[in-house]
Amino acid sequence: MGASYSAICTCGYEGDATVASGWREAGKVFKFPYACDQCKAVVNIDVLSGDLSCPVCRSTSLKSYNTPIEKPTWDLTPKKWPGVYEHFSVPTTEDGVCRLTEDGLCQVTDYGLYQGLNYCPSCKEIGLTFSPSVLFD
Repeated sequence: MGASYSAICTCGYEGDATVASGWREAGKVFKFPYACDQCKAVVNIDVLSGDLSCPVCRSTSLKSYNTPIEKPTWDLTPKKWPGVYEHFSVPTTEDGVCRLTEDGLCQVTDYGLYQGLNYCPSCKEIGLTFSPSVLFD
């Protein structure tokens, strides 16, 4: 399941952010918002594609909105964490094959979208907030 968020800054900037993907793309696509300083916009990057460049201008000058999650988890279900809208664990793969931990578990990367004030690519200040708008499957 994926979620759309409205990105709104005190400077007047408005944009859209996507987290995850629909069921048809599950395990193949995982979109997450990044700030592109070149476009001065919030852009959605498929972090599983390995191409961490802006889909609009191809710049690699990006800042992730990922909020570090302190406690690692091994399941793929979304969780609520303090200060974070949603927490997602995404399998870390190489050429479509899951990387394994020393315990033989699938290695995951944790993503969380912070619900407080964030960096705004338009004014370059901390004033951008993400508000949930739509869930999709």
